[in-house]
Amino acid sequence: MASIELGAMSDSIGKQLNAQGLEQTGKSAELLDRISHAITLAFLHGCLTDSETQKARRRLMKQIKVRKLPDNAEVSGLSTRPPG
Repeated sequence: MASIELGAMSDSIGKQLNAQGLEQTGKSAELLDRISHAITLAFLHGCLTDSETQKARRRLMKQIKVRKLPDNAEVSGLSTRPPG
């Protein structure tokens, strides 16, 4: 299972998945990042309450579909294999 952090100071969803040897399938990671940033922005400007933000983020997490990368795969120029 993937561990993803959402919020203003979090790395992008794609970068977090790549670090875990996973990649996003279905909706693009860039779109999911934009949605995540929109939720955070709406919360920071008082358009969403804490509970609404949590609910929106839970819904976003359900849209993140991942698959394991092959051992020799490279995504966006970042190797998923440990050095050595």
